[in-house]
Amino acid sequence: MSRKIVYFIETNEEVTGAKKIIPDILEKMPPECEAEAYYINLSGKAGKTSQSTGDGFEKTDDIDPEGKDADESIDRSGARPDISSAGPESQITENDTKETEEAVENETAAETENEGKEANSLKFVALENCDFSEFKDATFIVPINYLFFLLSYISEFKDAKICPYVYDSQCIVYFLNQIKKANTKEITDMLNETESCLFVSKSSACGWDYGIDQYGDCIIPASADFCAASFERKKDFDPELINIGWIGAISKTAFECITRICDELYKLYGEDGEGVVRGIHLFDFHIIGVGANMGRFDFKKYCPLIRFIFPGELKGRQLDEYVCSHIDLAAGYNMNAVKGAMCGVPTVIPAIDDEPVMVKRTYVYFCDAKSYILCWKKKELRSLAHDDYTMEEVIGRLKDKDMRIYDGKRCLEYAASGFSYSENAKRILAYTDKSSLTVERLLENRSIGRVMKELENYRSSSEENANATYYDYFNRNKKS
Repeated sequence: MSRKIVYFIETNEEVTGAKKIIPDILEKMPPECEAEAYYINLSGKAGKTSQSTGDGFEKTDDIDPEGKDADESIDRSGARPDISSAGPESQITENDTKETEEAVENETAAETENEGKEANSLKFVALENCDFSEFKDATFIVPINYLFFLLSYISEFKDAKICPYVYDSQCIVYFLNQIKKANTKEITDMLNETESCLFVSKSSACGWDYGIDQYGDCIIPASADFCAASFERKKDFDPELINIGWIGAISKTAFECITRICDELYKLYGEDGEGVVRGIHLFDFHIIGVGANMGRFDFKKYCPLIRFIFPGELKGRQLDEYVCSHIDLAAGYNMNAVKGAMCGVPTVIPAIDDEPVMVKRTYVYFCDAKSYILCWKKKELRSLAHDDYTMEEVIGRLKDKDMRIYDGKRCLEYAASGFSYSENAKRILAYTDKSSLTVERLLENRSIGRVMKELENYRSSSEENANATYYDYFNRNKKS
């Protein structure tokens, strides 16, 4: 009998962003994994989750690089707590998130095409109709801030295995806020000893006061499909007319990145040493995305060096075919960068902010971003210690045939090993096998056991509360 993997999330919200990464991967799990995958939520229907755009093409205005949803009014524990209590939302200011909100739906919200998906590979189960006894020996993957919601249904199944999923640093705050006087160190020690947590990125593992000391295979980033192998690859490379492609919607952050790339190209190739315009057309810059921000772009500033081409918002096979057949060098961040790399094109990631003019702007090849973090500010790039290159070095590598082929191959291989659906499905199964965290072990933890005891007391306090769910208990003080 094959093993059962269950993704559980009890929420009255539409399931979007990073919370959808795991079910998206399970839905495309290859047959050789020999596992039954289930998705339990309030709707039990795929239509209730966020709809894929079908292309791996990000709408970059809704989620920031750390995966915070733009609408912070809804607590991601799945409930709307009494706002008079000092919840995590009250600690976030507009200045904390304004700049980075535009930068990403990318790291945490991969929306990719459905081609090649195995039929019925993920079975949806409506929570209200779920018989949890069918899953008493299953492994549950649950966003950590929904852990108590799950335990209220399966506390009697002591041997059921649990893998908490940390999709950003804030969900840890939401989880701990559900525990009175939480002993954070005891909880993190338990998670470390059982090697049970899954993370959407290395940065999301850094939200604990005492730290989680595991990375590596427990990182499960957003995933993408390979582009169709039948597409004809761009065979010719003309060093006198280089094609650069920006992949992604034109948010304010993307606009600034495009501007800086063009500034670098013009500085290097648009003028001679004495500031005289050379008057040559050397670059075609393809803006593969849409956004009103480009309406304020100063195109004349870069003429005649750069010609701008606007294919618009391409999706699915159309996007893959365009990148394969037209682009020599792709640029973007997060899952948009993955899409360029999946097409075998050398792909670079810029920082999403700038530094004083005396500091050289640099770019990181997608294949050198080994920590699954594909978006950063300059100060963060220094701590990440990725190899980085100036634009002059990037263009130099592009003009060298051997380096161009080498960089494209490395980008493709890293995308395949780190961001493909099939490899991430295998990674999930391997890591859930490794985990030793059970329901019994969770309930033995004093902080967690105390919450479940309080729920039990709440249920026994009156006939009205006898069948209360944790959702009811969580919202017991909610004001109407």
